[in-house]
Amino acid sequence: MQKTCYDYGMLHKLKIVFLLLLLVVLIVFGLLNRDPTEIDLLFTRASLSTTLLVFLTAAIGFALGCLTTVLWMHRRTKRAKAKADALAAKKAATS
Repeated sequence: MQKTCYDYGMLHKLKIVFLLLLLVVLIVFGLLNRDPTEIDLLFTRASLSTTLLVFLTAAIGFALGCLTTVLWMHRRTKRAKAKADALAAKKAATS
């Protein structure tokens, strides 16, 4: 078996290290910024601690990233299945 230069195990470990580093940075940033922050939302105002604001923003970004990935993978799988079905139909028609 030939080994490729693109090691998926190493890439997975690198992603985990990167996510843990990002989490540490967010925690330190949150702990250093406890002051309340006023937020203008279309018709209302809210006052949140900067820590809560940072964590909520990070959580929303993470959720949107996960949703985007799931939708992209679903679309990719759907296209691959349609392509395989078309190829199988073309092969059956020529036989």
